[in-house]
Amino acid sequence: MRASDLEKFSNLFLFLDGDQAVVKSYGQQDKERAKRPHTKSRNGCLACKRRRVKCDERLPCGHCVNRREKCERPGPRPQAKVEVPQQPSSPSHHVNILHIELFNHFEKVTQFTLAFPEIWETMLQESFKHEYLMHAILATAAKHMSVLRPQYPRYAEAAIVLLNKSIQSFRGTLDTPITHDNCEARLGTSTLINYIMWTELGFLEGQSILTDPEAGGLDMSKDLLFLLGSGVRQVFYSAFPIFKEHDSPFIAVGKYHPCDNLQEEADKRGTKWREIMRRLIYLFDDPSYQGSPNQPPSPSTQEASPSPCVMDLDTSAFQSPETHSSSSAAASPSGPVSEWTESCNEDYLQRIIERTKGPVSGCTASCDEDYLQRIIERTDNSARSTRYILDSRTARSIYERISQRLAVLVSFIPEDGSEMVPLPVERQLDIERYCFSFPTLCIGPFLPLILENDSRALVVLYHTYRAANRLLPFDKTWWAVERAATMEKLTLVELKARGLSADLY
Repeated sequence: MRASDLEKFSNLFLFLDGDQAVVKSYGQQDKERAKRPHTKSRNGCLACKRRRVKCDERLPCGHCVNRREKCERPGPRPQAKVEVPQQPSSPSHHVNILHIELFNHFEKVTQFTLAFPEIWETMLQESFKHEYLMHAILATAAKHMSVLRPQYPRYAEAAIVLLNKSIQSFRGTLDTPITHDNCEARLGTSTLINYIMWTELGFLEGQSILTDPEAGGLDMSKDLLFLLGSGVRQVFYSAFPIFKEHDSPFIAVGKYHPCDNLQEEADKRGTKWREIMRRLIYLFDDPSYQGSPNQPPSPSTQEASPSPCVMDLDTSAFQSPETHSSSSAAASPSGPVSEWTESCNEDYLQRIIERTKGPVSGCTASCDEDYLQRIIERTDNSARSTRYILDSRTARSIYERISQRLAVLVSFIPEDGSEMVPLPVERQLDIERYCFSFPTLCIGPFLPLILENDSRALVVLYHTYRAANRLLPFDKTWWAVERAATMEKLTLVELKARGLSADLY
């Protein structure tokens, strides 16, 4: 017996258990028998593979030498093709966890910080049909999150990316007509982009006024808030006939007039808004406020102007047509209406009045016709309605309407700097709507006054931002905080650098 066998049985003992013999093991257990190592031939010759024998993989191999056969090796094995999942053709279709977070934030938080609460639930539903609206919603939520959590730069970065995607896809729709299926989505997208533009101050980068305030040099020509603001108004006018057809929530937005409510509140408090308005309009006619140091007055603004003492006129004439109401139309315009209509292009007036006697059909009607039709429905006075639409063609008339609204707002701010008497919650909401809508009022020939840095426009901007700073609840109106504070300061600095005063008292 071999030594290995003796070692194997050295720990076995035989015991008697009654009539039975029992073998028991003590000490080290038997080791499992190790498997003989085996290496499989993977590069054998074809002859060995055919005979299913192990090839020694030499060239030629031993089997082929013994059998005097040709020893051939197989060709290289083809590499397996790995299928890589195709990415979506457009990154805009890619949804990630951040998008879900932003959508949830808009639904739960952001929408309640925006004006016009009657529309946002509809916009959330419409966003699943229109890519540009979904991106606008996500971009607005991302911007809101960047304000709430500035320590996380991913939100600010996401806001930029999503806004660009929204604008790109939105731009592609502008050549197509506004229809029942897209009218709400288009206006909702325009409104959200306007909110984001309130937070955008990139146009100030590199301006000399930031480094040398005494020298001035404020340039408003690239402020997207005003360049894009009028687009909201234009979309609303184009879509309004369709809104009426299917009772859109945007109808409530068009019928609500915050300026009327604020004026009524100002009259209750006995504020001096009429004096403030008179001062604003006086500045429009003051040659020292016309133009800017680098830009002469625009020819379109050099119009024959009535006396600065305009409060003899009906103040409703200074309201935009869509905010005119019976509460503010007690007086008649200065001079008989017939005298005014005779001074206008009678053919043009007659043509428009005839075309707006019946309801405006679809979205084929021009902006002027739809505008006028809605005014006639509310005022029942086609001559006054036509006056409004033609007056809107002049910078001064628009300035007067803006001045009337702004004067009411400014009148709530105490002259002595004391604490303001709190306004009712409803009026706070009216102020919020006014401030947000202000850029959409700067249309027609008044818009160039802003973009050309005209001093009269800067006075309006200064007091608008000043009122926003004093009157808005910034814990809610996050979109206005930075712009209101920054632009109030810079517009006043610019006026002082020009040797002008913004005082209205």
